Amino acid sequence: IVPLRWGVFIIAAAIILFEYQFYWPMPTRSAEIPQAVADLRQRDDVRAVFNVPYENLLAAKDALLLQTAHHLPLIAGQVSRTTPVNPAKLYILQATLNPALLNEVGADMVIYHKTRYTSDEGLNQRLLDQLGQPTYEDEQIAIFDVPQSETVALWQVVDEMPRPIEIQQPTNSYIYSPSAAWITIQQAVTGDERTLVIEVDGRLIQRVTVNGTQELTLTVPITEAGFHTLTYRLEPPCPIQYDDTLACRSVTIDDAQVDWLYSLPSSQVALEGGIHIAAAQLHHDLEIADLSMWWQFDEAIDDHMVRFVHIIDASGQPVLQNDRPLGAFAAGEGRAETVSFDLADLPPGEYGVRMGWYRLADDGQLTNLPVLDGEFAGQNAVMVGTISIPD
Repeated sequence: IVPLRWGVFIIAAAIILFEYQFYWPMPTRSAEIPQAVADLRQRDDVRAVFNVPYENLLAAKDALLLQTAHHLPLIAGQVSRTTPVNPAKLYILQATLNPALLNEVGADMVIYHKTRYTSDEGLNQRLLDQLGQPTYEDEQIAIFDVPQSETVALWQVVDEMPRPIEIQQPTNSYIYSPSAAWITIQQAVTGDERTLVIEVDGRLIQRVTVNGTQELTLTVPITEAGFHTLTYRLEPPCPIQYDDTLACRSVTIDDAQVDWLYSLPSSQVALEGGIHIAAAQLHHDLEIADLSMWWQFDEAIDDHMVRFVHIIDASGQPVLQNDRPLGAFAAGEGRAETVSFDLADLPPGEYGVRMGWYRLADDGQLTNLPVLDGEFAGQNAVMVGTISIPD
């Protein structure tokens, strides 16, 4: 029995030694944590630590190791292989390192893992420009205190890739908004009979067929303050891998002009046919009226369904109108849009703005879709505001 045990031991040891040779060439590093990191636990002015580059999984593991010494919360903590934190938040924080924004999210300290790879080539210089000199630095890490900012964090739109962007796979732009808002994004797009789908936080806001070069204006509803993801994707998508002799028809998005508009109120009004007004807002001066709308569809919508926006006089008759089908939508989809009216030729007076839907049959018969709830329940339209044209 004893020789058998020794035999098993020798065989097991031989296997371990044989396997060890495969790990010997692998890079190793000391697990010793600098005293400067351990000393951070005494700081009561640090709410949380932001580790960069956030997208490097090894840097994330290093961050967890350092946390065993400093005991401070992490902006991008982990419960699995990747952090559950909103990627829009992490991307914008790293891409800007804006002290006002870092203050807003509670990141009072940044730890830079210098030896971990990142495609963000300007990260090192941006840290110095935005945060100043590190309070501690060695070969592996640099620790930065985030300066207190006297300014409020303003809106940000940060593209995942430099423009012009060739869309083959889903591509994101990341948004920070200090409040609910409407964003208007104007950009030229180029494609060859390709369907481009645009979503905000996974919810459809527009679908357009791109043929040649055309202007694309997006109305993006931001329903709450915080970080959001605007996604561009093709329908159907390009294959992830394909032979070099083949080509996938992509869509190219050029530079964008971004306008941040007035706050977004919550409407949530239901109409017959499974149509919901998720949000709507009227903005006007004496020359132009803009009505921004976000529709959600609980039921399928076809080309017989017509959305209308009317500017009406005191008698209730339309003086300006925009009636058109928005296209076909599956249940659960939506559409965001802005309708503009030229007010220059309107005579002085008080005007109302109403919106709603009707079904237009092939024989021309019109059937209104009544409002189901809210102030205008039972009526055929929702009044969204008034316009005064002075003498």
